Amino acid sequence: MNFKYAKRKLSEFKRILSARITQRATQVSLSYWTITLNGAESAVEKKRSLIEKIKATCFGVSSLPLRTLKPSQLETWLSKHYARFSASAYNSALTLIRQALDLAARDRIIIENPVAHLSIGSALPLVPAV
Repeated sequence: MNFKYAKRKLSEFKRILSARITQRATQVSLSYWTITLNGAESAVEKKRSLIEKIKATCFGVSSLPLRTLKPSQLETWLSKHYARFSASAYNSALTLIRQALDLAARDRIIIENPVAHLSIGSALPLVPAV
């Protein structure tokens, strides 16, 4: 009898904990990931700058739960903000986003990384020949 009660209480606790974890906003996850940045100071500063740009310009990032981010939403954002720059700039942004979302997936905040399927340069728009 006590085993069934304990099992039910554990199930309730897991459900509540899961709901709290998945409601974590993307902005909080990006800020958490910022702490792990390392390397040359100029490189770290560029990464912080990109994180601030994502927070400011990617619709819903500052308020929506991380699990609601869609691959198409991130692809569109990357194309909109990095299509006019070099492939290197696009790849740097994609790599940074992928690393942040990999950390969230490892911490089980999200089930899978929504940009894991993107390869470097895969979503760059083709420039029509003139």
